[in-house]
Amino acid sequence: LWVSQPSSLQGTEGGSVTLPCSYNSTREPRLGSYTWVKEVAGARLELSNGTQEFGGRVSRAGDRSFLRERRADVELRDLRPYDNHSRNLLNFVKVILPNPNPVLGAQTAFVDSRPIVRHAIPFQL
Repeated sequence: LWVSQPSSLQGTEGGSVTLPCSYNSTREPRLGSYTWVKEVAGARLELSNGTQEFGGRVSRAGDRSFLRERRADVELRDLRPYDNHSRNLLNFVKVILPNPNPVLGAQTAFVDSRPIVRHAIPFQL
């Protein structure tokens, strides 16, 4: 499993930004999921509408895009200074396909029984 995403993104306060991610696999995925997470002071906040900090501002690639087009994009709308917390870095974790093999990402590889690819994406408002 290979994951690809840009190393940096820029946005403006009040605007929107799409956090793009694509993946490639030697097997045809039939199921899987992904989660983007922001790390703040050792805690992980899921980038979703169910999280107070991001509620109503998140759009995700649907299951069809994820499985058929191999996209794991997230759009964050109405950007706020909080989104750019801590040294202009947003840290994200993506949980991709069930796979017992190592997962190789664009920047680091992390092997776990639940494959997780960790990335730090510089992000400027």
